[in-house]
Amino acid sequence: MTSPVPGLLQDAAADAGVITHRVRMTFLVLVFLRLLVYAGDEMLAGVFKHWLTVGFMVGGMVASVAIVRAQARAADRQPWLLAGVLLDATLATLIILPSVLWPREAHLGVLRAPDLLIFPIVAIGAGIRMSRQVAVVGGLGSMAGIAALVALDLTRNGAVVRYGPSEILLTTVLMVGAILLSVGLVVFVQGLLARVEREARRAQQLRDRFGAYVAEELADILLAPGRLEPRRCEVAVLFSDLRGFTSYSQATAPDALVDELNAYFEAVVSAVRAERGVVDKYIGDAVMAVFGLPESHGDEACRAIRAAVAMQAALERHNAVRAEHGLPPLAQGVGVHFGEVVAGPVGTADRVQFTVLGDTVNVAARLEAATKTTGASVLISGAAVEKARQEGGALPDLVEGEALELRGREGRLPTFRA
Repeated sequence: MTSPVPGLLQDAAADAGVITHRVRMTFLVLVFLRLLVYAGDEMLAGVFKHWLTVGFMVGGMVASVAIVRAQARAADRQPWLLAGVLLDATLATLIILPSVLWPREAHLGVLRAPDLLIFPIVAIGAGIRMSRQVAVVGGLGSMAGIAALVALDLTRNGAVVRYGPSEILLTTVLMVGAILLSVGLVVFVQGLLARVEREARRAQQLRDRFGAYVAEELADILLAPGRLEPRRCEVAVLFSDLRGFTSYSQATAPDALVDELNAYFEAVVSAVRAERGVVDKYIGDAVMAVFGLPESHGDEACRAIRAAVAMQAALERHNAVRAEHGLPPLAQGVGVHFGEVVAGPVGTADRVQFTVLGDTVNVAARLEAATKTTGASVLISGAAVEKARQEGGALPDLVEGEALELRGREGRLPTFRA
């Protein structure tokens, strides 16, 4: 399974590049407005340094648009992310440059200028591109910009600057800290995503393993947050059981028996799943399936009846395969009934099973058992057939059978054979 983390990081980096472009454009507009407020008269008078700053800002906007468009089209976004952080460092340097070339009378040195705070912001902001390389390049670009400004400031304005080696060292330490913070941000986010991926994979593995023992639909119910409460609902219940398998198993090696039983289940249960039935449980060589959980679709009886007939067809195909391997054919009985059940968790505090209970389940089991004495392969209750006809779905050919007296029930139950 391919890890999604690199793709997520690339998408996050691309999104960060777009967000940074918007922030950059907004910042340049704000710098221009500040320039208008504090130096509007000088701009009208044609003072060159202000118009030079405006030129730098316009050039930065054009470059920013070009970078973000190129990044959107590029298969490899890394070079454009690097270009973005270098543009930020370059713009910060160029915007402060006129104040060094044409200092005001109150100029105390570039390290004393509040505008210098933009460099640590640029260095830290480089980390949101989710790349260590981009974070380091952005930080080093900012340090290079500061170094160039300080060198020019000491050369041109050395007589008035009010900072020395200690301030330069402090600025260097702060910038190194900003770079480390930027890289640390990248490492933290990458590590966080990696941990999230590991936990997601572990959860998926747990769910897959859980789903091997519980039907996927029931797994969704059991894994959902909150307490499971029993509820009454109308469902179709299907029971199937192999004929004579107990005696057959006594003469068959255990490993071969398990393989044969699993092959049988694979063959016939696919018919249940094809009709969106939920396998409630396997009971030895028997299958109990429910149609109408976790939610009703209004055609439960139709689907259960079609599944019962399809199970017989699947068994015939499976027997053909068994014959090719010199194995005797299998026979099964299937019973289907429709009615009200109670669905909910049943068990002890340390082991709970989500299942359905009630007379409907008992009748379906009795119908399956009655196939042994009636000679029918599939017995369907009159209630299930009546409900299926009301639903209006497609049904296989059904033959009305005798009304059966089932153990534990008064009166006779109308039945149909398929």
